[in-house]
Amino acid sequence: MTKHLKSLFIALFAMAALVGCKDDDKGHPIQKANIYTELAKHSDLSIALQAIDMAGLQSAFTKDNLTFFAPTDSAFSEHFENLGVNNLTELYNFYGAETFKNVILYHLLEKKVKGMDVINSYIVTAAKNSNGNHMHAYISSIDKNISLNAFAANVTKRDIEVDGSVIHKVDGVLSPLTLNGLIRVNPNFSKLRSAISKTQDNLEAILNQENQKYTIFGADDAAMNAFLSSKGFTGWSDFTSANSTYDLSCLLKYHILGGETKAANLQSKSYNTLYSGHEVEVVKKESGTLNILDEKGTFPVAGVKTTDIIAINGAIHIIDKVLEYN
Repeated sequence: MTKHLKSLFIALFAMAALVGCKDDDKGHPIQKANIYTELAKHSDLSIALQAIDMAGLQSAFTKDNLTFFAPTDSAFSEHFENLGVNNLTELYNFYGAETFKNVILYHLLEKKVKGMDVINSYIVTAAKNSNGNHMHAYISSIDKNISLNAFAANVTKRDIEVDGSVIHKVDGVLSPLTLNGLIRVNPNFSKLRSAISKTQDNLEAILNQENQKYTIFGADDAAMNAFLSSKGFTGWSDFTSANSTYDLSCLLKYHILGGETKAANLQSKSYNTLYSGHEVEVVKKESGTLNILDEKGTFPVAGVKTTDIIAINGAIHIIDKVLEYN
């Protein structure tokens, strides 16, 4: 009997010890480490922590499986100077509550991305546009040097791991981008960027309007180069010399629809483009694959390579062929 009681006592003691592991030495539950608690340990990230508190985003930064590109205090100080404000409170007032919140969330990814996992691509951030769609940034890694939005912010210290999440310190404060901004930061849109800058009706300004949404079928550099080569041109200067900047404007507007339409909402039908009186036809297969037919009906038809690149003011779908109108 005594032997059995002794065994029972030992078992109960072991269970109590295990339960005790969940409490600190004062009997309080031990808080699981997360990005929010980790920031407090870094003296050069104090403003980022204050910004999260000011935006009321504490709960967003205590979840698992996150990536935070954390601007250092010096990055915030430079940002203050660039905008003509003196401190975080003035920055909050400069942006307003919603924009300030989105600026902070634009540095947060809702998945873990370590430095070694970075590929040159658009990435989905936790910030949302006015339609409730998550906005994108562009990330690149060149010789292991990681930057965001064409060197607007560079990673200065990477892979600070925190229980399933990761922090990368950066030297700049990012802001969500317009359609024109997202085109400008992608090196595979260099031809499209160049074309937009040469239009006579300031298409660049149109695509920077934050209160007007558009959907762009954006031909990448490979598609643009193939188009120019097929016409006997080496670049847009040759194209506009043989045609005009007005013709270039018409060509680009033929790739733009009014309003923001994600791939899931595109239907098999014809859509009016910004080039008045001209349409493109979307063909959507049961698999969800999208093709775009132009007015010239040239084959092969344009295929959609990447969908739903979201900006403040709309969406980009990357296509593999330039669309031509009659």
